[in-house]
Amino acid sequence: MTKPVSKYVLIAAAFTVFFGSLLSITGSGFPEQQQKQVIQKNNPEQVLDEVRSKLKETKRALAREGKYSCCISPSCDFCALSVGKCPCNENLSNGDPVCHECKGGWQAGYGLIDDVQPEEVKTPPKEMTKMMYDARAKKYLKKK
Repeated sequence: MTKPVSKYVLIAAAFTVFFGSLLSITGSGFPEQQQKQVIQKNNPEQVLDEVRSKLKETKRALAREGKYSCCISPSCDFCALSVGKCPCNENLSNGDPVCHECKGGWQAGYGLIDDVQPEEVKTPPKEMTKMMYDARAKKYLKKK
């Protein structure tokens, strides 16, 4: 023999059906703001805009700490992402090599130092370049 269903279970079931129907009519169970965030996270260009914005803030903070001084504008991302600093402006001012992204920036006309010609900008030797890319790869490939 089955037990009779309590009135509280019936009320809970009625609310569940009512609110479930309401959610299906409105299209979502999220408040509007949360729904926009979900949509944004599913839009790759908006996600990339957020990433670029956060990286720009981080580079500004590094610059305030004296750790980020790029030789191109907009500044490179490679140095920040690989070693957490950018010495390229100082390096170039001293006649030393800069990262490959900065070299590309100079070739494209985005250099910041007046007395430097793009063809004068050097990149690091193969061993140093490998070390920089290895540092970057470790950050991307580390297990979470």
